[in-house]
Amino acid sequence: MSNQYISVSEASQNSKISINTVRRWINKYKNNCEYVHKEDGKYLINSVLFYNDYLAINEYQESTHNKTKEIASFTLEKQNRDIISELIKQREVLKIPILRHSTFWVTVGFCVLIILLLFCCYFVDIFINRSFRSNIRWKLNYQKMF
Repeated sequence: MSNQYISVSEASQNSKISINTVRRWINKYKNNCEYVHKEDGKYLINSVLFYNDYLAINEYQESTHNKTKEIASFTLEKQNRDIISELIKQREVLKIPILRHSTFWVTVGFCVLIILLLFCCYFVDIFINRSFRSNIRWKLNYQKMF
């Protein structure tokens, strides 16, 4: 009978759970003699029943933990693939010839527009100067006549 029962600290060490968890388990089965036995003011736990309860829980937690690790590793692999594909796309963007960049054509169009405006200003200035000179000549000729 004593081989079957273990102390609280032994149960905690062997199952790798905290003493408080073992004490909660004791409080749960305090009234059941099969699970918990009190001797000299200390609780002794039925090791077979205790390990049946907590090893199943620990195995579930370990399997859940392993699944979580797998999901995390798959997520990291996917993120790495996405980052690598983005870097490849950025590298391909850098390889585009200058004639295919929209900024190049905007700059060329802006330069052409400025050159056209300068030509227009030049021709308008020539036209104004000619007409002004011809008006001066007409005025001078008109003044000489009188």
